[in-house]
Amino acid sequence: MATYLIACTLAPHPTHATISFTALERKARAKLAALCPNAQIHARYSLLGPYDTLYILEAPDNQHALKAAMVLRSVGYAKTEIWPAVESEAFDILATTFERQSRQFEATFDPVDEALEESFPASDAPSWTGGSVTPSEE
Repeated sequence: MATYLIACTLAPHPTHATISFTALERKARAKLAALCPNAQIHARYSLLGPYDTLYILEAPDNQHALKAAMVLRSVGYAKTEIWPAVESEAFDILATTFERQSRQFEATFDPVDEALEESFPASDAPSWTGGSVTPSEE
């Protein structure tokens, strides 16, 4: 299953000031279990900054993550953003493989083909000198 981070923001109007965060969380988990059983919340963090809450979710694919975000919006969050996440170990393996493959590609890719014979040696004077030709009198 893939890991997703869902950042959520509560609505700014005062009706949410009376919402119990415990009740909101309980409702979110219950509704998610009923409507999107393949997605599971692994953790929830309260944040300082532009977002109020961060959920760490596992879901089989993007569609399930989107549905989980819809569930969270339906229980009281005004805004949600979904970010796919990859564990550091998996990313390190991906980066190492990419680096090796990139070096192999660069070693076989030569953007300069063989030069034309006419261009060598480079120290030869050009055939056109810019002077004028005067016909010789014979």
